[in-house]
Amino acid sequence: MAELAQIAAGSIGASSCVEIKKVPEGNFNKTFLLTMNDGNEVIAKVPNPNTGRPHFTTASEVATMDFVRNSSLLCPATVANKMLAGKKCSENTGS
Repeated sequence: MAELAQIAAGSIGASSCVEIKKVPEGNFNKTFLLTMNDGNEVIAKVPNPNTGRPHFTTASEVATMDFVRNSSLLCPATVANKMLAGKKCSENTGS
């Protein structure tokens, strides 16, 4: 959890995560609400191991969010996705 908190904080420019809460989840992910020292919040979703290959399940979810974001529907922004192919956050977001 410490690494997840560190990655989440770094992805939005916060210096640290001060609170982690488990939130209701679906069948495919464990979901956490991380609150940063500056008050910003991040939703972190970690794929369950029984849902298939993490790369494909996460890539599918990110692609769906991207499709919705580029349509007329409302969708939250995806800041970072470390799960894709095990790459660093900056490699996945194009930052």
